[in-house]
Amino acid sequence: MATCSEQARFAVRYGLPTESALAAITRTPARLLGLEHRLGTIEAGRDADLLALDGDPFELTTAVRWVLVDGIMYAKGN
Repeated sequence: MATCSEQARFAVRYGLPTESALAAITRTPARLLGLEHRLGTIEAGRDADLLALDGDPFELTTAVRWVLVDGIMYAKGN
C-alpha cells in the first residue's frame, strides 16, 4: 500500500497542483483529526514540527535536510 506522500506524488504527476497536494498531506489530515488548531500549517503558536528538503517534495530524488520536532532540530548524523 502506498503512503500518503506517494499518493500525493502520483497525483501531482498526473496534474494535481502542488499546493493542493501539499494541503492533502498537511492541512487536510489535521482538520480531519480535529487538530487544525495545532497542526497542518506554519503559524505562530502551532506545534513546531517541520521538514526541510533539498528539492521538490514530490520528486523521488529529494532528500531530507533536517527535521524539527517539538522545536528540536535533527539533522542527518545527529
